[in-house]
Amino acid sequence: MPLVNVPDGAVCIDYLIGDPALIGRGLGTRIISTFTARVWRTDPQASCIIVAVCSANEASWKALLSAGFRLVARGELKPDNPIDGPLHEILRVDRPEGFDE
Repeated sequence: MPLVNVPDGAVCIDYLIGDPALIGRGLGTRIISTFTARVWRTDPQASCIIVAVCSANEASWKALLSAGFRLVARGELKPDNPIDGPLHEILRVDRPEGFDE
């Protein structure tokens, strides 16, 4: 059984702040917010953005929450990185109604 239903037009994003000196400064939230707006602008078929984040990566899922995403599920998934545990936070943001930026 899937953790969430993925609707038609769903988009997924991935991001990485590689320089440790830039972590904890709000950059992740700004990147996610900017990219989310770009998805709405450039992909009129995009209905929502869904992101699965390893639960241990608290900074990442908190950046998503700060960017307007909401937690929709928590559960075990096969991690992309083999050093990560299986528990993930699933976050989602829906296309704003009437988005025409």
